[in-house]
Amino acid sequence: MWKNILACSALFLSASVFVFSMATAQAQRGMTSFGQNPVFSRAGNGSGTHTVQHISGQEMSVTDVTLMAQHNYAMQVVLQTSSGTEIGRYRVENYNYLSAAQVDSHLYSGLRVPQGEDLEIIVSGTGAYTISGQYVHP
Repeated sequence: MWKNILACSALFLSASVFVFSMATAQAQRGMTSFGQNPVFSRAGNGSGTHTVQHISGQEMSVTDVTLMAQHNYAMQVVLQTSSGTEIGRYRVENYNYLSAAQVDSHLYSGLRVPQGEDLEIIVSGTGAYTISGQYVHP
């Protein structure tokens, strides 16, 4: 009789440890679109406003930002949606003689551009930039 009680309690204990050791599920934001081309990128080296067009029915997620200012100059890049909502601002200055100043940012969750809006890249200063990301399902 005591062996049955011991076996049942061992079974109950192992089942309890198993249930409490399971991790909870976490929802991810947006699934990557695997359509014709799920990624976008834009690069340049001049001041002004540059636009990345949206794809109908999809959001954009900016995941990589790289800036490098020219020697003795500063550079600023503002990322905003076509409705004017600022989603990111990066600035780099290169006023030393030791090395090139740069920003190299890889964003795990990304900067979200809502469905139906374009990404506007507003560049001021002198240097080079690269912005890339992916189209995701909302």
